[in-house]
Amino acid sequence: MKKFQKILALVLCAAMLLSLAACTGTPAETTAPPATEAPTTVPTEPPAGDVYAAAREKLDSASHVTSELIVTTTTEVGSDQITKKSTQSLTYKDSGTEEAVIVRDEVLEYNIHDEDYDPEDAKTISYKEIWSQGNVYAELDSTYRYYGPVDAEAAQSRYLPVVLLNAELYGTMTAETTADGTRITFSDASAAESWAIPEEGELLEASGTALVSAEGALVEMIYTITYQYGPARITQTVESRPQSAPKTVTPPANPDTYTYISHVDTLLMTMEVPVWMLQADTAAVSSMESMFCQAAGVLRNQSTVIHQYDQDSDHMAKVEIGVFFMNYGANEEEHYEQEEIYENGKYSYTVNDGLPTRQSGITWDDIRYYTYEMMIAGMLDMDYWEDVTATDMGSVLYLEYTLNDNFGNTMQNSICDMLWQDPSFLIALADDYRNEEVNGYLSVDKYTGLPVAAGYYYEGIHTIDGTEYPLTLQFDQSFELPAMGAYKEITEKMPAEAEPENKATPLFYHVTGENGQEMWLLGTIHVGDERTAYLPEEIYNAFAASDALALECDTEAFDEQIEDDDALSEEVSNHYYFSDGTTVESLIPDFLAKYGDDTEEAGETDDTESAENTEDAENTEDAENTEDAENTEDSEEEEDPYAEAVKFMKAIGAYNMNMPYAKPYLWSSAIDDFYLRQGYQLHRDQGVEERLYDWAEELDKEIREVESSMFQIKMLTGFSNDLQMMMLSDSLNSSAREYWESTWELYELWCAGDEAALRERLSDEVDMTDWTEEEIADYEKVKHLLDEYNKAVSYDRNEGMLKKAIEYLESGDVVFYAVGLAHLLNDVNGLVDALREAGYTVELVTYAG
Repeated sequence: MKKFQKILALVLCAAMLLSLAACTGTPAETTAPPATEAPTTVPTEPPAGDVYAAAREKLDSASHVTSELIVTTTTEVGSDQITKKSTQSLTYKDSGTEEAVIVRDEVLEYNIHDEDYDPEDAKTISYKEIWSQGNVYAELDSTYRYYGPVDAEAAQSRYLPVVLLNAELYGTMTAETTADGTRITFSDASAAESWAIPEEGELLEASGTALVSAEGALVEMIYTITYQYGPARITQTVESRPQSAPKTVTPPANPDTYTYISHVDTLLMTMEVPVWMLQADTAAVSSMESMFCQAAGVLRNQSTVIHQYDQDSDHMAKVEIGVFFMNYGANEEEHYEQEEIYENGKYSYTVNDGLPTRQSGITWDDIRYYTYEMMIAGMLDMDYWEDVTATDMGSVLYLEYTLNDNFGNTMQNSICDMLWQDPSFLIALADDYRNEEVNGYLSVDKYTGLPVAAGYYYEGIHTIDGTEYPLTLQFDQSFELPAMGAYKEITEKMPAEAEPENKATPLFYHVTGENGQEMWLLGTIHVGDERTAYLPEEIYNAFAASDALALECDTEAFDEQIEDDDALSEEVSNHYYFSDGTTVESLIPDFLAKYGDDTEEAGETDDTESAENTEDAENTEDAENTEDAENTEDSEEEEDPYAEAVKFMKAIGAYNMNMPYAKPYLWSSAIDDFYLRQGYQLHRDQGVEERLYDWAEELDKEIREVESSMFQIKMLTGFSNDLQMMMLSDSLNSSAREYWESTWELYELWCAGDEAALRERLSDEVDMTDWTEEEIADYEKVKHLLDEYNKAVSYDRNEGMLKKAIEYLESGDVVFYAVGLAHLLNDVNGLVDALREAGYTVELVTYAG
């Protein structure tokens, strides 16, 4: 209505002006009325929707179409931004028929930091694939040629559609006539295009345009979408231009030149991962390599940790290498430690804690190439692939490679060259040699495409004088991209952080006694972001005026002690690992017998049995004794829970040769740490304790321990086996998304400092109002384990913390007492209430402004 009101106002205004002119001017001469002319008809433009629908129908009906596409994708993860551009030609022929063929031919480009830095042409990847008759034939960089099964339904969703835009998804469509035709704009999207967003993606905004030629042909489409996918914010622009002359399409003339792999998608994914390594602004990579030669009686272990930081004008890296060598025959062992640091043009290395040696003439490109090669050491060359299987493990895609004998032979030569500087050393001694086991793995963050872990295992058998001797090498590697702590690891200080718009106002208490005793009480949280660097002024003032800082434990000092004290290091190891032959694998049967869901297991068995004469049987018949039959047989096998747990630990980069003997707590802790890292928002390096420790160092303030690191290690590893297994089971059955969303929610509550909300969140009371009888029964079954956990982690420790708090109050010193917030507000014996009951005044500090 407003539009018509405006037109009416203009008409009235014009009439008034004409009237005014008639009143003030001279009378017009009288003339004869003009001759009546026939009214002219002005053709009306069809609505934008009709123009687009007609053009779309014409393109949809084409049986042979080629579209030239440009796809630009930018992924923002934490502080990193990763961009790739795909120039793609996509040809459809005979779509929807049994003779359908689809060809995708593209070149992918990546935004590497330095344009001149291009190890092995890693910046661009050429990729071509042809889908025909249920298979994809893929060719990578004109070198690697593989094929694998992809059914027609999967193929339909695999490729970008010929027509990008679905008009029904947009609230507004407008048309503009241009020299090239009609430009249609799509806005006010109610949903994302079905092909453009993953199932778990959350649309933030989307829009598009389409150009329809004067002949009614759809000649250009552009679609832009921004969406949240887990912790990643992704913006993608797709430009598509259908061609009037489609390209010729033919299936491969000789499919035998392609090597079969069961998951052809892994080809491009594996090639992309090293490129992500080059693009990361910050990276932390750790690896462990173990070689053992039974024939020679030698063992060699090497651990490597790399931190790299490359933002703005800061170029720095730190490499730490530790080597242990054992010669059992000579009963000799050797330890070797090396540290290399490159920081903005200055390079130095230190051996075995000696004096640093500095070198000049080493550039950042030299360091990047050196560290890059070490970072991708666990990513295997496709020349060695025999097959690849892919497993979706929630937030991680886990790829397992079966490797050919060439890999085994190469590893045998490499090990002998490293240990004896003679690649043929063992071959010359042996009567026979065979590759016993050669495999590898790679896991990728499903949300971001970033690498998570990689590795391989090799075992060869040498027969010498009739006796078989194994030669083994196990290499496990984990990645953290981006790595918040990289800067601090290299420089021993935190990088500059921007002041947040919304600052934290955590709970902070002033404790006083009748005789002038005084203490400050801060509830901490073990993770954070930039907000923990900008706390209220009242906290800083109290901290500066205090005589000492009291933390749960001084982890920095403890870590230094472990490095210098072999006995202490061995004691810690004895707590983390079983010494009586117990393993996680050996604990599983008893744990499942006590706490497993017998009903569910029985139900699964019944379902399997009932399916024997239906779908599974049909699938088996259709497979005609080929790969489908093998897959059907495999699917009926019971899963080994330990094997699944090991696979998951490998997938998250937490597995090494010692893990089978580690206590379950160490497994669950590693999983929880990974879930936290995968949120890319909160970091332990920015936790409140870390901030307080750094401030105490700056002010040369005394640091006191309320407990100790060893106390906490003994507590956590001293849980009953059943409780540790329950914690592991809970971690395995959770998801990264659930973990980081829950942690983020708790952190926001901490920042807000709402005591009532935090007390409710931290309460140990269990509300079973809406629980089913089955859920109540499950809870009763494990209640004693929860009681064990709460007693050890909360109630018993709170008693000890209360004694320490009173000791500090009565000492005459003003102590800044900072322990986990849950210890302050626990509804059984939290410190705030307990101190009040002990006769002290505990006042919540109100922040100014």
